[in-house]
Amino acid sequence: MGVFEDAIEGYRRIRLLILDEWLLFPLNTTEARDLLEIVEAEARGIVHHLQLPVHS
Repeated sequence: MGVFEDAIEGYRRIRLLILDEWLLFPLNTTEARDLLEIVEAEARGIVHHLQLPVHS
């Protein structure tokens, strides 16, 4: 296996994936595809967090 496949296999072994500062910046096509692979590999539990500015 390659480096990417090894990384994805590592995500399959964790119980909870926490994504902090979730999509703070736009993703390009490759990054979006990689993120989808990670999310699909980790189906047991995902927490994502994003702080958006509050407009009054």
